[in-house]
Amino acid sequence: MGNKQSARRRESQIVRPQFASSINPLLTPEAVVTLTNCLNRLPLVLDKRVRDEVIRRVDLKETDEAPEVLLSKGHEPSGIHVLVSGSVNVFSENRKFVLREIQAGDCFGEVSVLFNMKCTADVWSANRCVMLLLKTSDARQLFTFPSEITLLQWFQQRRYLDTSKLFENQQLSKEIAIDVLQKSPVVNSWRKESLVTVVNTIKPAIIVLYPTDSIIFKEGWKGQEMFVLVHGQVKFSTGNQQLVTFDAGDRGFSFGEEGFFTGTERRSTVRAAGPCQVIMLREENFHDAVSQFTTEATLLRELSVKWKQQVNQRDGELYSKYGGALDLEILRMTLKQTEVFKTCPPGFLYILALSMVIKEIQADENVLSTRQYQEGGTLFVVLQGSAEVIEDDMPTSHTVELKQVFWKNNSMPDRGWVKATGLCVAAFFPEEAVREAENTFPDVVLPRT
Repeated sequence: MGNKQSARRRESQIVRPQFASSINPLLTPEAVVTLTNCLNRLPLVLDKRVRDEVIRRVDLKETDEAPEVLLSKGHEPSGIHVLVSGSVNVFSENRKFVLREIQAGDCFGEVSVLFNMKCTADVWSANRCVMLLLKTSDARQLFTFPSEITLLQWFQQRRYLDTSKLFENQQLSKEIAIDVLQKSPVVNSWRKESLVTVVNTIKPAIIVLYPTDSIIFKEGWKGQEMFVLVHGQVKFSTGNQQLVTFDAGDRGFSFGEEGFFTGTERRSTVRAAGPCQVIMLREENFHDAVSQFTTEATLLRELSVKWKQQVNQRDGELYSKYGGALDLEILRMTLKQTEVFKTCPPGFLYILALSMVIKEIQADENVLSTRQYQEGGTLFVVLQGSAEVIEDDMPTSHTVELKQVFWKNNSMPDRGWVKATGLCVAAFFPEEAVREAENTFPDVVLPRT
C-alpha cells in the first residue's frame, strides 16, 4: 500500500513535466541540459544521433527522503546516474564516513560501466533525489571509451579516491597532487620534475580526507603549513563571523600560505564545509626540490620575500579590527568578482593581491589625492563602502562601488581626486603589479572600464 502511494506521488512529481523533451517526454528541458553537460564532461566522442539515443533511453528516477542505496561496492553497476536534484554520498567501507558528496549536475557509476568493472564504493542518496539512469547495457552499447584514457587517468581527472586499492604506492594521489600543484599560483611556474620531488616527500598520506566540519586550522594557531584543496569546499570564519566558502573547482584552491612563508598567527578558522581532499605542505617538503632545482629555489625565495614585504607593510590596528576578512584568499576572491579581473587565472590575481595595501578612509576624505589621481598609477578595489571622482570640488558620474575596481581611463576627468562617500575600506595596488601579471600571463586581455 505504502509503495503504491509512493509510486503515485513520484509519478505526479516527475513524470509529467510542464515542457517535455520531444525525444523523451519524461524529461524537462532542464533535465536534458543536465544530462548533456554530463555527457560533455566524459571523454567520449558523441554525435547527435548517439546523444539523442541516450536522451531517449534514460529513465527518470526519484528516491525518498530516507537514504537509499544506489550502488554497492563489489556489485555490478545498475548504470550511469546523472543527478538532477538532491545530493548523494559516497561512503567508505561499512559506511563509516562520507568520502565525497555528489551534487546536482554531476554523475556517478561511470567508472564501473565504462571500464567494465564492479562498483568501487557504496553510494547512497542523502535526501530526496531526482536522477537520470542510463542502464549499463545501454551505456556499453552506445559508448566507446577511448583506449588512450586509462583508469588511472580517469580517476585523476575526476579526483576520485582509491577506495579499492586499484593502484600501488599512492600512484593515484601522486598524479592528482602533481596535476593540482601545476595549477596552483604558488608553484605554477615550477617544472613538473621539481613538483614530483616535492610530492615524493609528503608523508604519510599525500592527500588527506577531512570529514565535514573538521578543523583544518584555527584562528590564533601559529602558521607553519600551506594547503591545497583538491576536491570539496572549505569555509573561512573569524570570531563568530562566517566569511566565505571556497570550492576546489577544476584547478584546486591554495590557502594558508601566509603562515607558511611568514610564521604569523592565523587570522581565520578554516573548516571542511563537506568531505574534502587536501594536500598539506610544510617547509621540509621543499628541501630536496630547492637543492636540486636552482630556478625553483629562486622562485620560492622571491615569493617568500614578497610575502614578508606584504605582512611588514600592514597596518596592525586595521588588520586586528577586520581579522580574517583581509586574508589574501578573500582579496583574491574579491578581485575575481570584479568586472575588470573576472576572467583572470588564479596566478594573475595572486600577483595583484600580494602587492595590495589595505586602508580605511573616513567619509569625505581622500581615497586618492589630486597627485595620485593625475598620475594614474594607482588602482584600488572597494572592500567596504564606496567612493566617487571629484572634479572642481563637484561630484562626477564616476563612482566606485563595492567590489568595483578604480582604474583611471580616458573617460574620466584629466584632473581631480577620489573621495570616500562614507566609511570606505579599499585595497590599493600599483599599475606595475598589473604589468607584472600581464607579462607573466601574456594571454590575458584586460578591459579598461
